Amino acid sequence: MMGGGGSSKKEKSQEKAKAKKETAKWFGAQTVQAPSTCENCGRSLQATIAFHPRAHICHIVKKSKQQGCPSVATHPLNRWFGCKRCHDGYDIMMDEKEYDEVIQMPVWPKIVDRFRQVPPHIKESELRRVPQVLLDAVKKTSKKK
Repeated sequence: MMGGGGSSKKEKSQEKAKAKKETAKWFGAQTVQAPSTCENCGRSLQATIAFHPRAHICHIVKKSKQQGCPSVATHPLNRWFGCKRCHDGYDIMMDEKEYDEVIQMPVWPKIVDRFRQVPPHIKESELRRVPQVLLDAVKKTSKKK
């Protein structure tokens, strides 16, 4: 019998396995929807898919517990499709807060349009991890409509 307070190792392990299964299911669903070319540069996605079957699916906001928003890791609109070069570039620019570069990416308007529907699903405790450039872009485009 367990003492009070907290989850057991078994419960945590089960939660982790469930999250992993949900993520795999999400990636599978996104793969079916993926175009054949990068949404940013237009290159074929075949080489990226050959490199890793999930590498062409780019999260708009990170999914990690430490730096991202796991509450929307599997949200159907928290993604865009990119070649390895554009995916890596986006991630690096977001990590380095090189937002002037990010907003120049041809895919940026699509990212903003998709992300517009994501914030209501982000846990309040995770909102501080959303890059301000995304929040500002959503506000800006919402005012235009």
